[in-house]
Amino acid sequence: QSSGAGTGMMVNLISNDVARFEEFAVFGMWFFISMIVVAAILVELVFVLDVPSAFTGVGCAILIMPAMLYSAQKFAKYRGQTAASTDSRVRYISEV
Repeated sequence: QSSGAGTGMMVNLISNDVARFEEFAVFGMWFFISMIVVAAILVELVFVLDVPSAFTGVGCAILIMPAMLYSAQKFAKYRGQTAASTDSRVRYISEV
């Protein structure tokens, strides 16, 4: 019994999944390192400026994060739509 999935398609799916794990291995550490960096920047700003200015600057940067997350989600949505149309084109061309 054949599932209808060719070897090339299976290799492509597996390589895409492995690529996501590799990306996490490379960029996942930045989640933890970024907290340390923000703390170090806050300490530096306290010494260079003063406490209220330092917390205001870091607070403004943190308040911008929801807008950045929203735009990233929109970008991911449009990227998914583009990938879906590309897949359908590739499937159509491979049938020809």
